[in-house]
Parts: sequence; C-alpha cells; structure tokens
Amino acid sequence: MTEHRLLTSISTFSLYPLPLRAALPLIRRAGFDGVELVAPPVVHARIAARLAELVRRHGLAVLSVHQTLFGYGPLLPLERRARDAVALALAVGAPRIVLHSPHVRAWAQPAGERWLETLAQLQKQAAAAGACISIENVDWNPRLDKPVVLGEMHALAGFAARRGLGVTLDTCHAMRSHADLLESYKALGPQMVNVHLSDWRDIGAGERRLVQRSLMANHLLPGQGQAPLAALLRRLAADGYAGPVTLEVNPWALRPWSPAQCLGRLEQAVAYIRQAGQGSAPQGA
Repeated sequence: MTEHRLLTSISTFSLYPLPLRAALPLIRRAGFDGVELVAPPVVHARIAARLAELVRRHGLAVLSVHQTLFGYGPLLPLERRARDAVALALAVGAPRIVLHSPHVRAWAQPAGERWLETLAQLQKQAAAAGACISIENVDWNPRLDKPVVLGEMHALAGFAARRGLGVTLDTCHAMRSHADLLESYKALGPQMVNVHLSDWRDIGAGERRLVQRSLMANHLLPGQGQAPLAALLRRLAADGYAGPVTLEVNPWALRPWSPAQCLGRLEQAVAYIRQAGQGSAPQGA
C-alpha cells in the first residue's frame, strides 16, 4: 500500500517578526510545501499581487489564507476582517479561507447577527471561485472564559455541516478547551479541511496571565507540550487526509532573530510532521 504523504504548510504569522521576503526562503529550505497567508490589516489588489508573486518566486503554494490577526476592535470589525480575507484568497487563488467566529453567547446578539449575514454573502463569493471557507475552533477555556456559541467542537461541526462550510482544527485551541484531540478530529469528519498544528502545556494559574500563557503554554512547537500531536498525525495519514497540516506557532518559539536557529526549528517541525505521519516516533522539536 502506498504511504500517504501529509501536505505541510506554515502560517506566515509564525514568522511575522521577519519580512516575508526573508521568511519565505527559510520556509522553502525547511521543506514546507506551501504557506497560509495571514492577511495584512488592509487588503487591496496591489498588496495581493505582490504577496502572490513573492510566494510563487520561492516555489511555494498558497494553500490557505487566514483573516488578519491585527487590528482587533471597532476600527477593524470581524466582518471587515472576513471580507478582506476572502478578497485576498480569491486574488491569490487560495483554495481555503480561515475565519474566526464571534465571541458571542447567542446568535441573537447584534455581533452574531452581523457576522452570520456577512458569512452568507462571502460563502457565495468563495463558492463561485471554487474556494472553501473554514471556521477555526475557538480559543476558549471553559474554566476561565465565558461560554461562546461555537465553543464546543460538536456545535462547530454541526454549524459547518448545516451551512456547507469547512473547519480548521487548531490543536492548541482544542487542548485549551479541554477537548480530546482525536475525538475532536472524529467529530469534525469531512468538514475538516485544514489543521493548525501546535502544542500546548497546562500551566495552571498562569493561564490567567496573557503574556505567560502566550509564551509558555500556547502555540508551542510540536513535541514541547502535552498534546497528542503524533497520534493525530498518524491518524490523518492513515485516513488519507488531503488538506494541509499548517504549523501555527508562537513566533518567538522559532527564534526569528537567528536565521540559523530559525531554520533548524522549522526543519525539526517538518521532520516531526513527516515522521509522525509515517508512523515513527518523532523527535521533539
């Protein structure tokens, strides 16, 4: 039987301290197949053309586009970030678009209603271009955070299935919400079109401090935390999963101030994905 090779990608946000023209050669040398472009705060045709050309020049594919992670708040509302992500994806020919759902407790809240209306409009645009909108599971801790509409994995899976959407499984978010990672994958089923791969560590009371949580607990390199990532990757490969496995880690974990260290850590991450997908025990990143 032919061994299934997982498609490797990396979020450009993982290397955001570096200019894209400096990050892309490292990504290519490390052995990634493509990238997930994180949209800038402002998207227009010239920016889209420049980004697409940069990625193609380095022999990489744009496997997905993620809404901007900058400018949260009233100056750049969630609906605008979603529209810009779809516009960028269609301009660069990306087949997948990753959106965040609103942190609301009920769809009847104004923010929920606005987002649903925008989503319906954008889904028509994306479908006409052959692209899939996927909703990322929420970064939510049931012990610390208020409940949100799509906080539970089964709720997200049902929402996506009813609307013909995809889902992006963020492994760190799933672990932080105390979900079983393999059961989450099983629950999402055919809706899962992208995986955001990173590790997570339980730091107890430190979870309440944003800086401590960001640097010590969330979005760690594979093998540096408690998530059963190797088991998930083995299952993905065995099932013939065809979507990308997208490394999305805290940028400081990659040591962007040192090109040599950064390249080494990127290579370790690719090796982790490859080895786990082949059923061998990966070395910790």
